[in-house]
Amino acid sequence: MGMKSNSYRMWSTKWVGDQLEYLVKTYGVKHVRIADEIFLLNLEHVEGICDEIIQRGLDLNIYVYARADTCGNQALLVKMKRAGFNWVCIGFESSSQAVRQSVGKKYSNETVKAARENLRQAGIHLLANHIVGLRGETLEDMRATVAEAMEMMPEFWNVYASTPYPGSALYCEAVEKGWPLPKTWADYAQHSKGFTPHGTETMSPAEVVQFRDEAFRTFMANPVYQDHVGKIFGEVARKEVAEMGGNMLERARG
Repeated sequence: MGMKSNSYRMWSTKWVGDQLEYLVKTYGVKHVRIADEIFLLNLEHVEGICDEIIQRGLDLNIYVYARADTCGNQALLVKMKRAGFNWVCIGFESSSQAVRQSVGKKYSNETVKAARENLRQAGIHLLANHIVGLRGETLEDMRATVAEAMEMMPEFWNVYASTPYPGSALYCEAVEKGWPLPKTWADYAQHSKGFTPHGTETMSPAEVVQFRDEAFRTFMANPVYQDHVGKIFGEVARKEVAEMGGNMLERARG
């Protein structure tokens, strides 16, 4: 029998607890990032990991990834906070429900708002990721995405330009349709000088990059956001995001 699509295997919750305890007791590890983009998909498994951490008395600061439509179990979010899950990163992509659905995220705008509020109520910090320059997206859509991010007021925000990375379905489509592609491997890097996203039907790759950079700087320079960070993390953190707002990335224009 062939492999089922979209299948995955999980380590047992005890094994996860054993590894975390080993890292803490052997190396004094405090900060952990679990690089699983759908960490909250299996809620029973997540709860089991929380129980292992709590029962072992591990003092951790944990960062995980999730989808907005998996952040609806408030009791679990509260337990996660108790276990040290202080950060959840969600890729919201676009504020446009239609654009978001075009990249496989079919949940509603109401689900997006509920995820933000649920995390806030549980005391878990949000790192919100958005993407601009998706195919079919307009300049107005991109502006609306940035406005949504500001209204959401996450504890940290990042914005990426949609890029056809080799091996992805988007890359195959870009080759087939003759969209602009990076000339070197370095040009796939979001912060490199020659970074080249694919652009949209109405915006060139360079225009998308310019929009992305200006959006990030404007967000970091916003005094409302800076005050939000300062109240939670202190003056040093507030100054650091203010510095980010003043940084200009060197880009090749054209």
